[in-house]
Amino acid sequence: MPPDHESQPVLSRRALLGGPLRLTLTGGVLLGLGGAGTWLLGSRESAELHSAYRVLRKRDVVFFTALLPGCVPQATTTAQAETFLASMDSMLSPASGAMLSQIRKLVDLLSGPGTRQALTGQLSGWHELEPGQVEAILNDWRDSKRLTLNGFYATLTGLVNLAWYMVPEHQLATGYPGPPTKIAAKIVDSGE
Repeated sequence: MPPDHESQPVLSRRALLGGPLRLTLTGGVLLGLGGAGTWLLGSRESAELHSAYRVLRKRDVVFFTALLPGCVPQATTTAQAETFLASMDSMLSPASGAMLSQIRKLVDLLSGPGTRQALTGQLSGWHELEPGQVEAILNDWRDSKRLTLNGFYATLTGLVNLAWYMVPEHQLATGYPGPPTKIAAKIVDSGE
């Protein structure tokens, strides 16, 4: 009797593509996408809080330190940067979790190697950029026709300037002498 070919399993190309090969290809694609995502967004090690601050992470400290001289040209010393970072930390400490999360996502987006290169045109990390390069990036974002980049500019320069001018010594540079003393005295008296 001849062997029954229908009862024996047949390994056809279609069966091979439908099973193990498809699983292998899918796994390879997923691994590739995971690697690309890690490259685009950077590593997760920077999610650790910086030991000197309550809410600023290590990545935030590097990013805002690099951004400061591009926004505030008179900020040139390490002591000024440390005062600024302490002010930024104290400003963000009472922020809602949602707001802090959004700021962190923005810093992560702009700090990841792939996204940083796409949005700034810079291969170098923020800590390697000169203040003039940072200022040029900010000016490009300000003058861009893309609303997203305009939003990055407005958000980041607003945060940096607010944290900088919250420091009492820096407030004098604005030329604002403070509220009139007559009004300030009434506010103090009515609070008692």
